[in-house]
This record gives sequence, structure tokens and C-alpha cells, in this order.
Amino acid sequence: RTVHQIGMPFHWGPNGVVTGDAANELMAISMDPNAHIQEDKALTADIRPGRRPRGPALPELVAEYRRRAGITENTGKEPRA
Repeated sequence: RTVHQIGMPFHWGPNGVVTGDAANELMAISMDPNAHIQEDKALTADIRPGRRPRGPALPELVAEYRRRAGITENTGKEPRA
């Protein structure tokens, strides 16, 4: 089985020595249930070549990802069992 591993550099986005998007912006937003911090140790990724779009193209990209993931206005609002 082939497994691809991705390394994400840590930096402070546009406020650090290295400018550009922060690695956290590329990760899914999920919370570790024990520590209540962003859970990014294990995840899936959709890597695409090039830079993240800016301007009107960015919301279009986000909307495309939401459609592909099946996310709706009610996602996350389901009652807990």
C-alpha cells in the first residue's frame, strides 16, 4: 500500500519572517475532544498545484470544496446522541 506523507511548515502567516498562508489555514477545522485544540496530527488532504486563489475566486474555491464534501447549512447542527 502506498502512503504519502505531507509535512507542513509552522510559521505566522503574513506576520512572520516567511509570508503567505499559515499552515493552519490548509488544515481541516476539527477539535481534539480531549485537549480542545485543533486536531491536525492525522488528516486527509487534497493537494493542488499552484497558489491559493485570491479575490472572488477564493469563495468560489471554498464553495466547491463544500459541495464536494456534502456540507450544508445544517452540517454540525445535528443533535448529539
